[in-house]
Amino acid sequence: MLEAFTWYKQSTFQWKGEKLVVYIDSWGLTDDLPKADLLLITHAHGDHFVKEDIARVKTDKTVILAPQVWEASGHVATFSDPLTECTHCHYRYRADNLQEEFEARKGEWLHGL
Repeated sequence: MLEAFTWYKQSTFQWKGEKLVVYIDSWGLTDDLPKADLLLITHAHGDHFVKEDIARVKTDKTVILAPQVWEASGHVATFSDPLTECTHCHYRYRADNLQEEFEARKGEWLHGL
């Protein structure tokens, strides 16, 4: 997984998957890089947000997300990441992970019929 990440400067990273290229922040990006499918901007400081560097990797299809987008969509004000604690071992689990695991398993008993 870590081999998919490339560090450029400060907080600027590229993650390159089989069919997706994601950049986190934009400082230090050059013309010879793969075009971005997704660009995440953490904030507008000069070492995170450089319009000229964004232009180097942006296409008409690039999705750009910044904190203002998350705030406008309501995700910041209403974000919740509830934890459930095991009463036996006291390990904490994200509640959504437990729900996804349950949903994936709940129909397994029917497969033998």
